[in-house]
Amino acid sequence: MSMQYWIINAEDSRVQVCSFGGVVTSFTVGEVELFDGYQSEAEIRSRAGCRGALLAPWSNRIRNGRYTFAGKVHEIPEDKCAGPAALHGLYTGQEFVLVHHRDDGITLRAECGATAGYPWPGALEVEYVVRPGRLEVRLSYTNLSEDAAPVGLGWHPYFRPLAPTRQISIPARKTILTGTDLIPNGEFADFSGIITATKNFDTAFTDLVADPDRVVRAHMDYPDARVTLETMLPCGQEGTGVFYYYTADAESYRPGQSYALEPCQFMTDAFNRDLPIALDGGKTRTLRAAVTLMR
Repeated sequence: MSMQYWIINAEDSRVQVCSFGGVVTSFTVGEVELFDGYQSEAEIRSRAGCRGALLAPWSNRIRNGRYTFAGKVHEIPEDKCAGPAALHGLYTGQEFVLVHHRDDGITLRAECGATAGYPWPGALEVEYVVRPGRLEVRLSYTNLSEDAAPVGLGWHPYFRPLAPTRQISIPARKTILTGTDLIPNGEFADFSGIITATKNFDTAFTDLVADPDRVVRAHMDYPDARVTLETMLPCGQEGTGVFYYYTADAESYRPGQSYALEPCQFMTDAFNRDLPIALDGGKTRTLRAAVTLMR
């Protein structure tokens, strides 16, 4: 099946969305390209780097693809793109169908039946709305089974640097410590809230702090511009409400030329942690995020 592309726009802001994975491939404000999305059909089908990926029903890794839920052990088969750590859920390779399209917004949907290692059918819907200088995203995952299922959502945008230097401000109190396999080791370290590294960085931050309006805002500051990624995530908890910062040095396409800043509801390997991952049958879990350019 051939891919479809759609355009949404508002004044000088333009977004291109692809049916494969439901991903944004481009977000421009005037002459400025903010995202480093997939640039060809071959890149998209490779799923390399999960650029712009919609992460559901889990984000990041599950140790060895194995977990226990409701007293039963599940094992997710190895995926040629995700590898043995069951990376980033079940929807990165799904074809999404159009639900609604207007000039400044689009809604797409994909369903996934019960699979080996994840026996709960579900549906993922994504809504993108563009406003002048701003892209808004809403992910909604519905558990289509009768039983509770483990569910955690995330979003994986890659950002193009707008200058050689940048400062990333993440409103978090803790860094999540991991082993060499990037699976958390159960320990946390204090975090200052500021990152200036532009290479060799792949770290998660938690125990978030919201602004007075209850929105969590991470800032990407350059000499002449600020890009803000905002989201509604739980705050004040270790492992629930997470930002990931990844400098993409080893990616197949354009290594080190962009970076990912990812809002996720739960930490890596959440299905093997004592976290509130259960979603009752027939219920829906939602993640909201937005990216804004200020100059």
